[in-house]
Amino acid sequence: MALVPASPASAATALTGNIVVSSPTTGKVAANTPKQVILLTLTLPAGTTLSEENIKTVSLGATRCTDMEWYIVTGTTQIAAKTPDDADDANDGCAPTASTTTGETIVITFANDDTLTKTGSNLFFITPPDIAGVSAAPVVTDNSSKIPAADDKVKRLLASGGQTVRITASNDFAFSGGTGAGLAVTIGGKALTEVKAWNKAGTTALTAAAGDADKGNTLTGKTASGMTASATPSVIITQNGVSKTFSSTATGITIVSAPVITALSVTSVKAGVETNVTVTGTGFATTATAKVCGVTANVATPPTSAGTSMVITIPATGIIDDAGGLGADVFSGVCKVVVSNSGTDSPVNEKSWLAVISE
Repeated sequence: MALVPASPASAATALTGNIVVSSPTTGKVAANTPKQVILLTLTLPAGTTLSEENIKTVSLGATRCTDMEWYIVTGTTQIAAKTPDDADDANDGCAPTASTTTGETIVITFANDDTLTKTGSNLFFITPPDIAGVSAAPVVTDNSSKIPAADDKVKRLLASGGQTVRITASNDFAFSGGTGAGLAVTIGGKALTEVKAWNKAGTTALTAAAGDADKGNTLTGKTASGMTASATPSVIITQNGVSKTFSSTATGITIVSAPVITALSVTSVKAGVETNVTVTGTGFATTATAKVCGVTANVATPPTSAGTSMVITIPATGIIDDAGGLGADVFSGVCKVVVSNSGTDSPVNEKSWLAVISE
């Protein structure tokens, strides 16, 4: 009886067709970030069907995403893949794409080992923005950023906007300048203007991508008007086409509706002489109070309903001899004027200083 050799297994075939990254449309996905959904649209040759049973593996090319476990066939031409969420956060998401010009190689392997491959795809995994730890006060007003103690830096932002904030990057990340980076920031849902990235020394604005030497650098931007007062505002930073949202627990900031002083009717008063000063600004409550050098001033004319001005009387005593004022035996100095709405104080700015002169 003659033996008949077994038929050889059919060889795997490299299929002709195409793979398009349909979502996100930019093809840019945050690296090292779990649960990022990527929608792939496939063009298949005749006779090849797309179904859960007919897919063996999905590879997005990047480390940790070469044999995807989280994917679903959503139709006859589409696969939705989700970047991994590992128990060890260090293994979350897909590793950054090595090339900035050539996208990842995507490979779909079918049940019969046939493959559909897309080389040089439009899929890029990009390191998302990252900020310093909350204990370092990563988001503060710019004029307080050089205060040595983190707890003393100003983390309270005004709903009325107009403040310049400085944001510090983590030691493993660098904010980049130049239009190519597309650096943008929103706080409380409102976009900052005049956004600039700075070198690590904080002395030079970057006009191009930052290098390794500038990791841990800073950016600045001016807050917009019309923000909503909130104890838990979000900060969203976008760079190189990917965004990351930071909660208030990561930034430490709050947004408050506070009065703002824009002018004083005089810039100096004589020590020991009771003096009326008109304070102009915005957001003054009809019950607003005021202090000069920490000493309560009498409200001679309360703010109107418009909340734009009030007249205060600087007392003849207290400011020159009270420990809360200029101090004993000190007869001249510069005082800050603070307007308060039910305990919410106006920020100190260049328009709220008053010189007390001894003559």
